[in-house]
Amino acid sequence: MLKLFYIPNTRASRVRWMLEELAVPYELARIDWPTTRSPDYLDKVHPLGAVPALQDGDSVVIESAAIIAHLADKFPDKRLAPPPGERGAYYQWIVYAMATLEPLVVAFNEHTRKLPEGQRISTIAEAARRSFGAAAAAVVRELEGKEWILGRFTAADVVLGSVVNWAAMIKIADAPALVEYAERIRARPAWQKARRD
Repeated sequence: MLKLFYIPNTRASRVRWMLEELAVPYELARIDWPTTRSPDYLDKVHPLGAVPALQDGDSVVIESAAIIAHLADKFPDKRLAPPPGERGAYYQWIVYAMATLEPLVVAFNEHTRKLPEGQRISTIAEAARRSFGAAAAAVVRELEGKEWILGRFTAADVVLGSVVNWAAMIKIADAPALVEYAERIRARPAWQKARRD
């Protein structure tokens, strides 16, 4: 049985969405931040006291994008990953979402919402907005004429879509193609199911 260590409104939400897309049985281990700091959790689940973490048999996988790629490979019959040897663009967009786009969303969010007002730096927020617009232009170009980043829905859309959706929610992503992509993401029954509680 798969077991997802989960705190709502964190990166664990994208893994829960992936599990719902797969429609496979899993246990949702709802925890809180104090639990993540416990010696047992740090030792056996996540060395940094974070979520998500997925227990799969005797192993634990951390990092949301890695978990999502692992799950796509674990259930090949669900066709959420292209065939081996045809995964260049698939890997590209997963990594692009996490390494290029998400840090800009985090910086913008911290300096417009998350940090106490006295610690927010408007120039950092504005730089993040400009950089996100430039970086997201590649996504906009790739989505032209397509519903999903690879043409059909895959785990790359779970990772990229969750980042773009977050960006749209905090108003850093305002290009029509990105807003429409986020709307398609939120319309998916599995996305809605993953946020039902």
